[in-house]
Amino acid sequence: MEDAAEYVIPPDNADLVEITKPGISDYGTFDFIVVGSGPAGSVIANRLTEVADSKVLLLEAGGPDKKFNLLLSSYTYAAVGSSSWGYNTTTQKNACLAMINQQCAQHGGKILGGGSTINGGYYYRAHETDFDRWVKIYGNEGWSFEEVLPYFKKSEKVNYKPIETKYHGVNGSLTVSLDADTPELTQTLLDAYGEKGYTYADNNGPASTGYFRVPLTYISNERVSASTAFLKPVWNRFNLKISLNSFVTRVLFSDKSRTATGVEFIKNGIKHVAKARKEVILSAGPFNSAQILLLSGVGPQDHLESLDIPVIADLPVGQNFQDHAILYGLSLSTNVTWFNYTLEEQVERYRQHLKPLTTPAQIIAWSSLNQSEGPEVEVIALAGTVGDAKVAAVANKKFLRYADKYVDNLSGDSTKNIQYSLSIFHPKSRGSIKLKSSNPLDKPLIDPNILGEAEDRELLATAIEWVISLNETDAWKSIGAQVYLNEVPECKGQVLSREWILCTQAYWTGPGYHGTSANSMGKNPAISVVDPRLLVHGFGNLRVADSSIIPETPTGHTQATSYMIGERCADFIKEDHGRL
Repeated sequence: MEDAAEYVIPPDNADLVEITKPGISDYGTFDFIVVGSGPAGSVIANRLTEVADSKVLLLEAGGPDKKFNLLLSSYTYAAVGSSSWGYNTTTQKNACLAMINQQCAQHGGKILGGGSTINGGYYYRAHETDFDRWVKIYGNEGWSFEEVLPYFKKSEKVNYKPIETKYHGVNGSLTVSLDADTPELTQTLLDAYGEKGYTYADNNGPASTGYFRVPLTYISNERVSASTAFLKPVWNRFNLKISLNSFVTRVLFSDKSRTATGVEFIKNGIKHVAKARKEVILSAGPFNSAQILLLSGVGPQDHLESLDIPVIADLPVGQNFQDHAILYGLSLSTNVTWFNYTLEEQVERYRQHLKPLTTPAQIIAWSSLNQSEGPEVEVIALAGTVGDAKVAAVANKKFLRYADKYVDNLSGDSTKNIQYSLSIFHPKSRGSIKLKSSNPLDKPLIDPNILGEAEDRELLATAIEWVISLNETDAWKSIGAQVYLNEVPECKGQVLSREWILCTQAYWTGPGYHGTSANSMGKNPAISVVDPRLLVHGFGNLRVADSSIIPETPTGHTQATSYMIGERCADFIKEDHGRL
């Protein structure tokens, strides 16, 4: 934990792209090359090598996952250490105002298993209304909820009794468990939501509103990641080669046609070329799949030409980037001490499957404030300091990139107070991912444009007011609970007035680390990058399969949906090559 808190995030990708030996090494020829070992990429590599005569190369820019990563609550530390890409947003105008240079962090996994190895482990799918929109609005036939549900269930191994059993799988490789209760706190939260008319629900079922305990990808206190679930069990398959510390710089194409012939990557200071007989699949995540396409000459013509990159295809790569908007400055003060343990005591509780080292998450609630078809906002209650309090404070500051002048505004007793993260699921704001230069040394320019649209700002303010209204419940009064939003000197007027909330929320709101849509899926190549079979428009053997293909930000976190995308893509490939 101390190492992560003290790690200095490098300003560029120099450690990955430095060439120490001249020339280009031939890495060999494979049937399929998969770039990225996150949820989708790991599933694809696993499923394709089920076919004995399919030779697969899986390339991962990061190194091996470590024992520390099995600790699910380690995400705050892992995200600011060497296993993260260390990306930031560009300067934001309507959010991230309390962050250094008004730039929020954009966390992503640079490690075996990708984001699934360093995230919070939350497992819930996009809502069925999301998939209806994918089909009706974007023309993605084959992606209705009924059609994707079997692919969700294929991966899952639910080891608890869910409310809606028909929506869950029990024979997959990915174990999903419910977090442990903190009995008095859990019941108080449940009672408060119940007083507001909400009911206990299955978040992976059809419910649009309600509250629920947190489904997590873990078992026996240990994280279950894409690596542990889909790669470690098949590590020694004779037809699978996994290459770590392999930073892909571009896709290679035939001179005569739009045919992907392989990839170029750098490993251990040597530039390599790997050839693909059949397909190249980019599963490098919400930022890097777009970056690789752009560096390869696939993207907006004007942007590529401005960087002197030869244009292979003029497609809107990076132009529809989206992320959930998430508010971190909301807290609940109470008169009850929930967690006040030394690190040694936390470890002992961990051995007993007790919080906070298992997870700080308590109860999640969804609400449709505007009476829309699906959930609009999410509220997660978080309690307890993970690890040593002083080290945790340093890591949390790095995780959110708080500027020094605002750290003192983060008031409250962490042993008694509950932190709330409040998210907008379907923001109207749209951003972009662009290249800083044609050199893969440079990190991409990530602009989520958080709260860029007035409609998003108003919805978030309404959601804050909804949480504040819980002050009226008997459940919260019983523990002396009061919601407050951390104040900043720039925002004047009556505290908790609408005007004050609209001002203050801009300081504490940032991206939800659930980036989507930079390589959006759809029928129309003018507004999408891949078709409904995940092939890049105009290419017969280049696919993208990760959260970047999701047409618009979904309900819930993107991990579960990314696993499903991997399962779906693997079947598309098998079908197209007559192997299903």
